[in-house]
Amino acid sequence: MKKINVYKLSPLIPILTALVLRKPSVIRLLFCLFGIGLFVYIYFRHKSKRLIPFILLASLVGMIIIDGFFSLAFKRIPIFSYNIISLGNVRVYNSVGLRAWQCDKDNYKDIKVSFFDQQGYVCDIDNLAVVYSNSFLSAVVENYSEYKNQYVKINGKISKKNGLNYIEMQAYNANSEVLNGHVEFYDNITLRILFPEEQEELDNYDVYDNITVIGVIKNMESYNNNYVIYMYESKIASIKNLTDFNISVTPESKCNDKISIYNDINNNIYQYCLLNVVVTYSDESKYDLSTVLSSGKLNINNLIDGYKEKIDSENDGSSIYRFDNYSVLVCDESISKDVIIGTNKLSFNDVSCDYKN
Repeated sequence: MKKINVYKLSPLIPILTALVLRKPSVIRLLFCLFGIGLFVYIYFRHKSKRLIPFILLASLVGMIIIDGFFSLAFKRIPIFSYNIISLGNVRVYNSVGLRAWQCDKDNYKDIKVSFFDQQGYVCDIDNLAVVYSNSFLSAVVENYSEYKNQYVKINGKISKKNGLNYIEMQAYNANSEVLNGHVEFYDNITLRILFPEEQEELDNYDVYDNITVIGVIKNMESYNNNYVIYMYESKIASIKNLTDFNISVTPESKCNDKISIYNDINNNIYQYCLLNVVVTYSDESKYDLSTVLSSGKLNINNLIDGYKEKIDSENDGSSIYRFDNYSVLVCDESISKDVIIGTNKLSFNDVSCDYKN
C-alpha cells in the first residue's frame, strides 16, 4: 500500500478551511491565498521564475471556479465576492457568475445562491421597507450614489404604461387626487421600471393606479434638467385583487331617462336614477363604473355576482338582480344588449330595453 504524502496534501488544509467557514471575512480569503501559495511552492518551486506569476494566476482562477461550484452546491457565501450590497436586513454577495442572497444578515445557514443571469429579488419582499415614490424621486438625484446598484421597494402611481414589461412613475401632487386616481404628475424626474419578462399582473393596472415594485437602481440619464432613473430586474410586489370590491351609488332626486356610460360589442351599459356609481377595491382605490368597464377591470358577470335576490320578467328573458343599495337589470339577450344599473327599487316598468340593431 502506497503511503500518503501528507506534505503534498497540506495545501488542501487552508483551502478546505476557507471553503467550510460560513461567515464572510478576510480570514477566509487569507486561508485561500495561503493554500494557493503553498500549492504553487510545493509543486512548482523548481519551475522557471518567469512562469511562476502565470501559474499563480491560473491557480487563482481555478480556485475562483472551485469556490463558485462549492457555493452553488452547498449554498455558501462565495469567498471571492467582489461586491456586497446591503439592503437593511438583507445582504447580496456578487461573485464571478454567481449571486448569493443572505436574507437574514445574522443567519449564515439559509443562503440562496443562483447564477448571475437569474434576475430579480429572491428574498421575502416583506424584508424590504417600502419607499414611497414622492420621497424617492425627491431624493434620488442628489443621493444617486447611495441608490446605485441597490434594490428598493417603491410604492407609487403609474404615470406611463407600455405593454406588460415597462412602466414609469413620477412624483405627483397628492392633494390633487380625484376619482379614478387621477393626479397631477411632475415630469422633471421619471423612474423607468423595466421587467425582465412580461408581467401578466400588469393587465390589472392602468395609468394612475397605485403599484408596488421591487428592483435594482442601475443608471441615471439627464437632459435639459430632466432626469430618468432606470430600475432593472423589477418585479411586482403588490397584488391588485379585482374580485374583491364593493359598489356604492348616489341616488338622483329626480329620475330622468337612462344615461349611457359604456358600450362594447356585447353590451350597452346605462345608469338610471343615479348621480354616480363608484367601485371601491380592497386597496381602497376608487373608480367610476364606466372606467372599470372600459379598462376591463370589471365585466357584466362581475357586476351581478353575489346578488341578494333575482327577479325574472313575466314578459321576456330579462332579469333584475338586487343588492343592498342598487339593482342591475339585464335585458333579454335575445332581443337587447342593454344592462341598466339603478337604485334598489328599480323595476321593469321604470325603463325599457332597446332592441338590437
